[in-house]
Amino acid sequence: MVVSAIYASLNPAIESFKDFWPSGIFAFIAAVLLLPDTSSAQRFQLGLLLLLGIVLLVIGLGRGAELDASGLLSQNTGLLGMLMTVGLLKLIITRNPGAKDAEIDKLPVGRKAYLHTLLSVTLFGSVINISAPILISDRLTLNRPMDYFTARSIVCAFSACSAWSPFFAGMAVVLTAVGDVNLFHIMATGLPLTISFVAVLYFSAVWLSPKKVDAFHGYPMRMESFLVPVLLAVMVFASNLFFPDISILTHIALSATTLTIVLLLIRHGARYTIQRLVDYVRTDLAKTVNELQLFISAGVLASGLQAMVQSGSISAPVSEFNSTTASALLAVIIVIAALGIHPVIQIAALTPLLLVANPDPELLGITYLFGWCLGTCGSPLSGTNLVMQGRFGIVAWRGAVQNWPFIAFMYCIAIVLLHLHG
Repeated sequence: MVVSAIYASLNPAIESFKDFWPSGIFAFIAAVLLLPDTSSAQRFQLGLLLLLGIVLLVIGLGRGAELDASGLLSQNTGLLGMLMTVGLLKLIITRNPGAKDAEIDKLPVGRKAYLHTLLSVTLFGSVINISAPILISDRLTLNRPMDYFTARSIVCAFSACSAWSPFFAGMAVVLTAVGDVNLFHIMATGLPLTISFVAVLYFSAVWLSPKKVDAFHGYPMRMESFLVPVLLAVMVFASNLFFPDISILTHIALSATTLTIVLLLIRHGARYTIQRLVDYVRTDLAKTVNELQLFISAGVLASGLQAMVQSGSISAPVSEFNSTTASALLAVIIVIAALGIHPVIQIAALTPLLLVANPDPELLGITYLFGWCLGTCGSPLSGTNLVMQGRFGIVAWRGAVQNWPFIAFMYCIAIVLLHLHG
């Protein structure tokens, strides 16, 4: 699926990822083969989305809509390919498996250590996604249990990444769903929200929980840690400058793969590099099953809704999409996410309806990114909160609820940014 998605982007005869049906077929086969690795709750959610999407598709086709067979399964293969190749970066940004850390008892303590931890989660999370909070949390809990204050700080700092990062799933969804947007304009609008996240997190913690901050054992931040994020950003921006007609998702996928292989070869040689890549394909790649199945089912739901819109069965809920409408939509996404519906599903359902109103695609895209950022932070079923529960014993609903006051404050800042953009 990854290789065929990249091929579809590089082939000038193929207009977009969803126009190349083999990538969708490969994705569907992989999703079916990996069903034994999914939980009962995940299967129920997937089945519900697929059933609803198919029912809407059948109704829309019966009322005159045209079937986009290629797009049915291939809508999100581009962003899936990007997510899976970005996962390779953890091979060069993490320590060797089983390595001993002689300095684990010398973790920095205090306010500076707390700030460095927030910055590390946000910086590395912007590049290697969910691997970053897991790796940093593992380091912090090697000789002490995870507490709710630390979990809240890590989850909120990581959620901030999705407001601006071109390497994040949220950005990939926006670029796929909305389409005609300037990536750098969206990044420039989202970055202030990310910075605000970290700043508010730090100063509110210092003000409201000074004892916890002063006793906080933080993640050590070193200059060499910046190497991979900086190199990747340079590669992506340079390749996009020279080959602007290629999708940014493909630039990211190829840059991440190339950077990983080159650095592994330089550091460890060919034999080790081949073994690590083989291990990644055999084990780590299959661990993306939740994202794979969720995005496929969301794509089917989107196809069903598109068919309903095309047949005239559903009309746009708004006649004009402006900053005020965007603020209201953002609130809706956050509340629904808090009830357990992931933003990616909401985006798949809302986009076909909103595009009828001819919205400013960048304003819509930024609203989605802010919704992803704030919604996943406060959702008990978001991947980050579930990881904290399964790996560190932080109850997901309790972890999500403790973030709600912070989300309410950040929503106000997000509204200001939406109106400034508008």
